Amino acid sequence: MAKEAKKEPEKAADDLQKTKKKLPIKVIIIVVAVLLMEVGTILFMKSMNKPEVVEGDTAAIDQTAVVPSIAESEIVIVEDMSVDNWTTGKIKYVVNFSAAIKVEDGVKDAVIAKIAQHKNEIMQIFGRVIGSAEPAALKDAKREQISRQMLAELERIIGEGFIKSLIIPTWSAMPID
Repeated sequence: MAKEAKKEPEKAADDLQKTKKKLPIKVIIIVVAVLLMEVGTILFMKSMNKPEVVEGDTAAIDQTAVVPSIAESEIVIVEDMSVDNWTTGKIKYVVNFSAAIKVEDGVKDAVIAKIAQHKNEIMQIFGRVIGSAEPAALKDAKREQISRQMLAELERIIGEGFIKSLIIPTWSAMPID
């Protein structure tokens, strides 16, 4: 019996070594097969979705050619207008400025007629925009906020698409106690 008891642990140890040495071949074959199918699907889809070759039919661009520019004109809207600004309370700002717009030459006469027709309304709107502006907007060197507001009001009066840009050539905002 002692011999049989010794044989059983040796037999169990041999069985463990045999099971450790076996690789899960079925699982490895299944994983490899799935990977091959995925790679095959990707390669098939890439080969089917190739874009067509496109060739341009335009002539080469001449680098020395001059680009024709659209002739623009400046129209003075307000010249040396003075507006008071009381938005800060105790400190009053006096703003002196001039304003002009750029338009294409083709619509210049129509725009001049609209400006002449609404001259007082435009001056009132500019006075209101500057009179209600915050001191930071009055001190801004680029005057972006005020220019945008003035341009929007001018486009409302004259019509959209006619004005290319608003120019404020002179601007002085002075605080007065």
